[in-house]
Amino acid sequence: MFVELFCAYSYFRVPEFRERLLSILVKADDPDITEWRGTEFSLNDDPSKIDRKGSNTFNLLFDWQSNFYDVLDSDERCRQNLSELSEILDKQEWRHRMQKRGIGFFFFITYWIKYVEKIAILSDNVKWQDLPGYPQLLRAILC
Repeated sequence: MFVELFCAYSYFRVPEFRERLLSILVKADDPDITEWRGTEFSLNDDPSKIDRKGSNTFNLLFDWQSNFYDVLDSDERCRQNLSELSEILDKQEWRHRMQKRGIGFFFFITYWIKYVEKIAILSDNVKWQDLPGYPQLLRAILC
């Protein structure tokens, strides 16, 4: 369960990991969820076209790119570490474990939710659809 907890934290803190994870969870052959029509947000939005710089409150909490990584870009060690991260993310083992949507995936989702509830002080008022990648994660659970 440590791995899934670590992945949940990394989802919010390492943008490259989040993008790669969402890319393996959203499959072109996933069926449409007709019951979702007419709701306040769409599960079919392309994650690459989502406005991550919008005005919702969660961008301030989860925008590690502009609040952390942009400051480190000039450091050579940062570039080396990003290169190593890219090599690790290219490996198939972790992709296979998460893509199956088995126990690892559901533990990840559990820790993802717990992390949001920990960060959002008033978690009863969370607008989940404003969280980065929420529609894609929900679709992965439902399909």
